[in-house]
Amino acid sequence: MQSLFEVKNGTEQILLSGLPLTDLLTVLTFLLLIITIIVSVRALKETARSNILSSSPVLVLKYLLTRNEHDAIQVENVGHGTALNVRVESYYTTFLDDVMFIKGSTIKSNKPIHAILRFQPIDLLLEGKTLAFDTSKSKGSGFFTPEILANQMMTQRGKLTFRLRYSDITGAQYISKITISQNRIRVAGHPKRYNTLRKVIYVFYLCKEKIKMITIFWPIAYYRQRKVNRELKEKHINRNSN
Repeated sequence: MQSLFEVKNGTEQILLSGLPLTDLLTVLTFLLLIITIIVSVRALKETARSNILSSSPVLVLKYLLTRNEHDAIQVENVGHGTALNVRVESYYTTFLDDVMFIKGSTIKSNKPIHAILRFQPIDLLLEGKTLAFDTSKSKGSGFFTPEILANQMMTQRGKLTFRLRYSDITGAQYISKITISQNRIRVAGHPKRYNTLRKVIYVFYLCKEKIKMITIFWPIAYYRQRKVNRELKEKHINRNSN
């Protein structure tokens, strides 16, 4: 049986299964260095995250039914310090119109409803306080008024995901991705510094979402709407025949 260790003839170099021991130690040292760097980077990220959470405003969104039975989206400051210029991106979606409109003796062909949920900025949000967004400039044709858009979107999607941006009193800007689920549970991603790189990424994200809406979701909605229109006409014909 060949020994695990051997000495190469004419040299003093020790081999371990044919690999020089010095080379093996170099590889192990390099791997240990990589592992140390990875651990250090993760520790720095966690430290930065902890510093943000412990010394900066942290905002979360809540979805609830108000006293006048209108769905509302509120923002709560659960962090430390005052949040300034709180903004949420507009939410675009499309609905199928399944309301029967009779014009004379025929059924009117409906078109998909393109809806926009817009949030007016909040200038000031103190620590521990909660405020509701003004969504009066939201748009939805038909019966999708601004007051019921949030409910319709939540019913259609099951959950809504927003990008929320704000600043602290030092002028530092933050951005976080927040998802509100249908059962009113709020899920908040920890805020990140809104630096130049993230601003560029955010612009590309908005462009990508609009392109997807126009090139994918709208054509699919028009195709599904035709099916809904056929069902409405068949229902009307069957009702008249009976």
